[in-house]
Amino acid sequence: MTSFTPIGRERKIVDSEYQSSKFPFEEIPSRKFKIEVNWSLSGMQGYLNTWSSVQKYIKVNKVNPVDDLMSQLSPLWIEERQSVYFPVFLRLGRINK
Repeated sequence: MTSFTPIGRERKIVDSEYQSSKFPFEEIPSRKFKIEVNWSLSGMQGYLNTWSSVQKYIKVNKVNPVDDLMSQLSPLWIEERQSVYFPVFLRLGRINK
């Protein structure tokens, strides 16, 4: 099994739903959004392989960590196509004049 390096600063910003970033505006509440895709296991693998972090990992370690993940995920991928959800985070604001 391969191991990953600690989560980068950029990922932490996303994981905090941008709440950890300075936002010098009057915040406007927003509803929650998500993107839903219906992927095959190979579609998921193709998507993960597009990540720049995966490509950096391969360059440094000479092994693709997605391959290991796919072998673990394969027995759990019950139907040919699965719904995969991606949350979309927004911070809306108004400039007070």
